[in-house]
Amino acid sequence: YQRRVHGTDFTARGEYSPTWSAAAIAKFIVTGLIVGTFAGMLGIGGGLLLSPVLIELGFHPKQLSAISGTAVLVTSASALLIFAFADMVDWDIAWVFMILTFFGTIIGKFGVDALVRKYKKDAIIIITVSAFLVVCAVCMTIQGVRVVIDSIAEDKLGLGDLCA
Repeated sequence: YQRRVHGTDFTARGEYSPTWSAAAIAKFIVTGLIVGTFAGMLGIGGGLLLSPVLIELGFHPKQLSAISGTAVLVTSASALLIFAFADMVDWDIAWVFMILTFFGTIIGKFGVDALVRKYKKDAIIIITVSAFLVVCAVCMTIQGVRVVIDSIAEDKLGLGDLCA
């Protein structure tokens, strides 16, 4: 049997079966453009913004993880190329972070997959994404407050001369 959740068809086994109408395709394209634009403007990975949007659009957690991971790969690779062409990459540090991130991703992916298999709950993926978003929000807030405090201390708070 199938049931509908947020306008999305799910089979009895919990598999996502999208309804690919012209309106749905347009909605996905517009969503991707908006998320990509904001991710580029803010300098954050596309997955950070894309994950909650995909949850709201009704994607299955396993698909959410795959799509979000692909978005992060594409945005990260394009950002790396832009900075590399501008000769702004410290390759000694970059290689260390690339290797650590690669292994961290593998460990995280297999760890979450093991938990999903053990407890048979796909919601673990959503909980993990949500926890990550909370940690990011807290870290970004702390960093923002630090920048404002430092700017006040150096009397550099404000936009300054826009024509300079």
